[in-house]
Amino acid sequence: MSDMITLPNAEVSIEINEQNYVFRQAISIEVNDPTIVDLLSSPQNNSDGIIHVSNLTQSASVNSVVREVPAKIQMLIQNTFNNLGRLKFQVIDLSNGKKLTAKKAVINSNPINGTIDENATVQDVRLPLRVTPKNLMVEFKDVS
Repeated sequence: MSDMITLPNAEVSIEINEQNYVFRQAISIEVNDPTIVDLLSSPQNNSDGIIHVSNLTQSASVNSVVREVPAKIQMLIQNTFNNLGRLKFQVIDLSNGKKLTAKKAVINSNPINGTIDENATVQDVRLPLRVTPKNLMVEFKDVS
């Protein structure tokens, strides 16, 4: 059994105004915490280096693509963006219990953005989220 979140076992949901909505299909999930830990070394090679942390003022991103989203939920997502609202995003791997949660996230760009063409991707709803690193967490949950 893998300790990673895998797409076939993933259940993706959002919570808006204390109401939870589970998506039938999750196509992709991308997470990026921009925090960088670097090691500054001595030009004379006289130390083990100084630890330097940067990008501390940058938000983390959680970008997902979901499909088969009812119109009611699409409108709720759009209204959350328009009103600068916050939401909770969560994905859990149902086989191993690993869970990724982004609390108090904001929708980064207009959910209406996309391409209208004859490809299957016209069914996709993009959720580009931003969250502070302190509100982005990974945890394990017992599924037995």
